[in-house]
Amino acid sequence: MNEENKIEPQLIIIICVLSLVLATILLTIILLIVKRCKKKRLEKQKKLENKEIIDIDSELRNIKKFMPNSEVINDNQYQLPNNLNFKSGKILINKYGLFVINEFNEDWKLIEGDFNNREWTISNNNIKSEIKNLFWDLKSNIEFIIPILPKNVPIIGLFVFGKIKEFDINNCPEYILYSNVSDLCNTMFQIKKSLKPIISVENISKISELLKNKILK
Repeated sequence: MNEENKIEPQLIIIICVLSLVLATILLTIILLIVKRCKKKRLEKQKKLENKEIIDIDSELRNIKKFMPNSEVINDNQYQLPNNLNFKSGKILINKYGLFVINEFNEDWKLIEGDFNNREWTISNNNIKSEIKNLFWDLKSNIEFIIPILPKNVPIIGLFVFGKIKEFDINNCPEYILYSNVSDLCNTMFQIKKSLKPIISVENISKISELLKNKILK
């Protein structure tokens, strides 16, 4: 009985140690599995997010599909008479007009402003910041480009926002449109539905070539 009583505590200790070791191994395996599953889930989510990324170049390619013969000229600096020059964003030319495009890609939620005021407000929840009137630069680009073009070419300013989807903009002139990049195709589709074609395919090419010849080398 005495020997049995001596062995029992030793067995209990051994069993406890083995149980602790097994529990530790099991917990480590579970943590590794959870970590691996989380990593795979994050990778899958990242891939899905990358697939959903919409940028202006992909949208312009889509626009060219339902507006055949459209021409796109990338950001460039153009030569004006009297040795002046100006920098313009992308330019889209199609049967419905020439679209001078400016972009704003900062990560904000809402933009508020009046076309006639110098200062505008951008905000994200409770954070606000003041910026200069974005549309004035677009207006200037249009004014610069008018002398280069043949008469009677409809020119429309198109401001594309990469992140902002909420707008409170007053007194915006009819020749300036604005849109989030995800709505750009829909905006152009509405233009296609609302306006009659005014520029021939031949003149689209001529206008594109004319502008390209004015690009500073």
